[in-house]
Amino acid sequence: MHSNDRKIDLTGFWEFRLDPENRGIKEKWYQESFNEKIWLPGSTDEAGYGVKPLKNQIHIGRLTREYSYEGAAWYSVEIEVDDTWLGKDAILYLERCHWETRVWIDGESLGCMNSLSGPHVYLINGGISVGKHRITICVDNTKKLNLGFWPHSVCEETQTNWNGMIGRMELICLGNLFLKDVQVYPCLNTKTITVKGIIRNSSDSPLDCRIQIKLSPANDLMEIVMEKEEDLLSVKGEQAFEVNVPITANMKPWDEFDPNLYIANLFVQGSGNGNILNCRTDVTFGIRKVSTFDRQLLINDRPVFLRGALHNAESPLTGYPSVKVEDWEFVIRKVKEYGLNHFRFHSWCPPEAAFTAADRLGFYFLPECPFSADIYRDYPEAKYLEQEAFHMLKTYGNHPSFVMMGFGNEMRKDEDFFDALLNNMREADNRRIYTCDVNNDRFAKRMSPLYNAQFFVTRHTQYGSIRLAQQKRFKSMYSVDGNDLDYTAEIRNIHMPVILHEAGEWAVHPDFSEISKYTGHLKPYNLEHFRSILKKRGLLPQVHQFQLASGALSRILYKEELEACFRTPGMAGFQLLNIQDFPGQGDALVGLLD
Repeated sequence: MHSNDRKIDLTGFWEFRLDPENRGIKEKWYQESFNEKIWLPGSTDEAGYGVKPLKNQIHIGRLTREYSYEGAAWYSVEIEVDDTWLGKDAILYLERCHWETRVWIDGESLGCMNSLSGPHVYLINGGISVGKHRITICVDNTKKLNLGFWPHSVCEETQTNWNGMIGRMELICLGNLFLKDVQVYPCLNTKTITVKGIIRNSSDSPLDCRIQIKLSPANDLMEIVMEKEEDLLSVKGEQAFEVNVPITANMKPWDEFDPNLYIANLFVQGSGNGNILNCRTDVTFGIRKVSTFDRQLLINDRPVFLRGALHNAESPLTGYPSVKVEDWEFVIRKVKEYGLNHFRFHSWCPPEAAFTAADRLGFYFLPECPFSADIYRDYPEAKYLEQEAFHMLKTYGNHPSFVMMGFGNEMRKDEDFFDALLNNMREADNRRIYTCDVNNDRFAKRMSPLYNAQFFVTRHTQYGSIRLAQQKRFKSMYSVDGNDLDYTAEIRNIHMPVILHEAGEWAVHPDFSEISKYTGHLKPYNLEHFRSILKKRGLLPQVHQFQLASGALSRILYKEELEACFRTPGMAGFQLLNIQDFPGQGDALVGLLD
């Protein structure tokens, strides 16, 4: 792999070796080459590395991995750098890793990262010398932290605990002057856009810098709707900057109906000691405001009713989420056809491509940290939760689709820690609203929101259930017809938006015709098992009738569930489980789509 301008694309075949006994670091495998090959981006499952299940290990409560592996795996590749990189800072950018990575270049360690929610980015101070070099990465998907029961970031029920690296994999030459951590904060109240970031000057001399910011519509970069310049004197090392740019009358806000996007083009030129250096970057953003008023969620000061569904990282073809914008656009367009306007990402955060697609199509996201666990502030998991939360803000914070955020699914225990973290998040970034968790602790029955939460996702309050299946009309001794059901009494005295957690879960009979669609390495042995049972009992000819009958009942129940929300004054929305089937937890065939 050779340098091309200021970037080396690391896509391709890498040398590879499994390390199930975890001997590699002790035996200094980072100084070695390996005999086996693997294609990256990708996973060990896709490449056929790992253990095949025995017949008695086939799962009937979820899909089964054709190959599975948990432990350290080593990846190595040779690159070549030309003289344009000499003496300039560089980064190794790995978009999505699962889970922990350790990196060496020519046997020298660059450190370790373990984010499940965002990229692993390694800074190479002083750059890389001219010539050939070897990059070695150890990826370890061992569960070293307790993320809880069925977190969809790592559990086998959905995307699986895969080992590998996906998305962009690049070695990037930054130069001696570059911009980092650029964040754009639009404020409709003051008609101002605040652009914040850091300028890094790693040259030998301080630089007097001038920063120029140009704003253009994303669909017409030739049109400059606003331009601003400011001077930054004597920049050495890293220096923060903040520039305020006015919002002009012809700039349009972003929402689900009009997803107007803009590009902020930043250009910095620095001079000092006879040197002139420059750098630039582009940031896509939307002008929008997320706020609440009593039980209403507001986008740009207009009430919004959230009609959502869960996205559980279901990826039956690959076992990991897509990093392609077109794939996410297909999914979002499909759910919008069914009248939905947002996704809740259950105990995981989607990749950049998902946010980009949602920005373009006008769709609201509620990503979560990778948890479904009991946490106390002195647990190592508490530090990891905080680390992941702020990494998500830094990585995806400019996306207008990122309107809400949670810490995970059904979190429990240290409410003072959660409340303090909520406060810190709100102070750090006011571009979205925050909550601790969803379903708000169904086991310990936290039936009211935390003090610093800004919305409440639940299926029960201190006044009763707001879920259809738990209403009296679904008890065997009591049945009521009609359209009178609502949750006015149940949400009284809650003065923030209330969203129904995991609405529905009404099952439909398995559709065995979809078995042929499972062409990846996650196998539908569960569906094959169910089909064999029906065959033995002579019921296969009636399968289509079972589907139609159960589907019709499911549709009626979903309709009743949602209409109860619609007719409740002040209800902020619902999150369906689900519009499509859920592949795990005992085969939750709860969707009208496959």
